Amino acid sequence: MNKFRSLLAVVAVTLSLAAQAQNPIIRTMYTADPAPIVHRDTLFVFVGHDEDDAPSNTFLMREYRLFSTVDMVNWTDQGAALRTSEIGWSAGDASAAQVIERNGKFYFYVSTQNSTPGAGGVSVGVLVADDIRGPYRDVLGKALVTNQMTPAARHSWDDLDPTVFIDDDGQAYLFWGNNACYWALLNEDMVSLGGPVNVLDVRDRTIFGPDFEEAPWVYKRGGLYYMVYASGLPESIHYATAPKPQGPWSYRGVVMPRQGGSGTNHPGMIDYRGRSYFFYHNDFLPGGHGHRRSVAVEEFTYNADGTIPQMTMTDGITEGIARLDPYRRTEAETIAWAEGVKTGGEGSGIYLTSIHNGDHIKVRDVDFGGKGAARFTARVSSRYLGGQIELRLDAPDGPVIGNLRVPYTGEWENWRLISTEISGATGVHDLYFMFKGTNPPELFRFDYWEFTERNIRVTDNVPYREGESPSWVLDLAEPIDSGEELRPVVVLIHGGGWRAGSKQERPFRSMLLHYANRGYVTVSLDYRLDGEAPFPACISDVKCAVRWLKAHAAELRIDPERIGAYGHSAGGHLAVMLAVSSDNKELEGDGPWQEYSSAIACAVGGASSTQRHPPKRFWEPQYEACWPIYYLSANRPPLLFLQGEADQTVDPAIVKDYVEKAKAVGADVEYVGVPGLGHDVSYTLALDITQPAMDKFFAEHLK
Repeated sequence: MNKFRSLLAVVAVTLSLAAQAQNPIIRTMYTADPAPIVHRDTLFVFVGHDEDDAPSNTFLMREYRLFSTVDMVNWTDQGAALRTSEIGWSAGDASAAQVIERNGKFYFYVSTQNSTPGAGGVSVGVLVADDIRGPYRDVLGKALVTNQMTPAARHSWDDLDPTVFIDDDGQAYLFWGNNACYWALLNEDMVSLGGPVNVLDVRDRTIFGPDFEEAPWVYKRGGLYYMVYASGLPESIHYATAPKPQGPWSYRGVVMPRQGGSGTNHPGMIDYRGRSYFFYHNDFLPGGHGHRRSVAVEEFTYNADGTIPQMTMTDGITEGIARLDPYRRTEAETIAWAEGVKTGGEGSGIYLTSIHNGDHIKVRDVDFGGKGAARFTARVSSRYLGGQIELRLDAPDGPVIGNLRVPYTGEWENWRLISTEISGATGVHDLYFMFKGTNPPELFRFDYWEFTERNIRVTDNVPYREGESPSWVLDLAEPIDSGEELRPVVVLIHGGGWRAGSKQERPFRSMLLHYANRGYVTVSLDYRLDGEAPFPACISDVKCAVRWLKAHAAELRIDPERIGAYGHSAGGHLAVMLAVSSDNKELEGDGPWQEYSSAIACAVGGASSTQRHPPKRFWEPQYEACWPIYYLSANRPPLLFLQGEADQTVDPAIVKDYVEKAKAVGADVEYVGVPGLGHDVSYTLALDITQPAMDKFFAEHLK
């Protein structure tokens, strides 16, 4: 009996340690060569992607992936930041790289085999983007550094592993090399060298100790310059320091000894939110080997004299630095631990795929608060039989707080929002998503999830007008226990070119709960699309919905003078029209509640057309009063426009023209442009910029 109890104790300890294990940090694919960077309040890490099909004797890497975190324990897959197929002169290998920001642009320094006739060997290139997620453009159309420029080594792959940093005086430096360590100045444009290529003597033991192999990572901290690099084969990590970037460099010791089965290692050092982190790679994922590697991270503290303590590969970070808010939309690809699943999709449309019976993911440090969660909603699709998401706390066999049944939806692209009731979720917990269903097919795909707090009541498909149209409905989210004071309202209006779209689209359900959790009565509405009723019936419908709100103000306990609206694309046009056209009775339509005004207090237009917009039939004279430009006046409610500066659907110049003309007549108009991004700004892109801007705008004008 004592032996049996001892065995149970060992098993319990093992399960407990596994529940807290964090490394490797990316568990849905093989990754290598980490390059961390802090942008705004988020830590991003660029990695090379070791393909699943990589053999045990050679590298197979065709893209660089991007992951992000705000708490160091939950990591979000941001997709492929760059593929070698996008580099015209690359032969296809995605060797180590690093990204740095300067003057609002992002510079991606890559090393890849050069396919240019006569160039030969590995070269260093640089690509440029306006957003950290890309797209990155090969502005040179050729390599920045070629093998012919670096004769210190005889082999053709000596130009691997670029690292770049910008000193306090604005001078940028590029270091790189394999069995040779090169460095050069960069001009302020960051895409041209500012001087000759210099070389450090890799045989000088006073600089590099036992050996310099490759993978330099150069940075400055506390007045001291550090170069962390890989040494020997199999590789260990060592470092040197210098009083200035040009040297002299002095060998300081070992950062991480040789461990694991990967013959290579690659360092990345960074400070984030007052803590220091060391990124590296190993082969610890199941199926891993020296060419299928996995990125990991260790937290450490510099010694008082600035030296780096020696570290070993551990289970990783045991305590996050922030809590996860479950009452905001969380991407399903935000993961602390995963078993079995993969990620798919592109850009902002990343989702979990390859979900089978018995797979699961974990999200760390989820703060359900004192009131707790009442409802769980997920966006899912299934081409086959569907399955279940069993929600558990703190362990794979922990308490069950809910069970979501995922149905057959027809095709993988037929996404649906499915909800279920929740009980027993209060306080801070690790959250486990246990996937169950019939073997062997893929069960379903999982896009994002969100909980509803117990102080929110959601009522779907409330009719705002009686009649035959199924489009005259809205979803209503109300704060509970918000006192006796009248509450402000936010109206959400979907886009789709006035011809398509639904209030069930992924961002609008999330915003519905987002603003309800912040004290607003929030509605997300449908309206008749152009195929059901000719334009501008959509304008009349959203006006009718506002009149319905005012007619029911007493029972909803809302303040009819504090109604704001947000819409994206065509929805942005409709939101702005609500704000500017309340005195045009012809646009009110024939709907009920005509004794109430459709005027609102403010509006936000995301990628919103302010002037005539395709289809061209909308340009006919009878539609002149259907565009905000018709209503220029100082006596209009405040407006906020959110616009991607690279929008190919709504020309930013048209929006800016409206803003300038509105300001010229004294109107209260704000414009937030996001460089480099397109039409989905404020919808699925740049939410770290646009959501706070919207929150601030509504708080100023509605509260």
